[in-house]
Amino acid sequence: MDGQKVKDIRHHLDLTQKELADETGYSRSYIALVEAGDMKVSRKLQTKLIRLIEDDEDFFKFLENEKRLLFFSDLK
Repeated sequence: MDGQKVKDIRHHLDLTQKELADETGYSRSYIALVEAGDMKVSRKLQTKLIRLIEDDEDFFKFLENEKRLLFFSDLK
């Protein structure tokens, strides 16, 4: 998982960096650094994010649509 995926998950959940930090137990500055690609995503943060989205069917539909878009864009 990279910073862009963290940001995508945060946006999907409609959370600010501060709200995601509060949900996961991290600081807002850590979340900002991760999203900017200046820090690696810890396994602990990955686990917490997965728990936030594991029952979110809309998120998985979104991911599936993203995969389709990437597939078709690669054909061009």
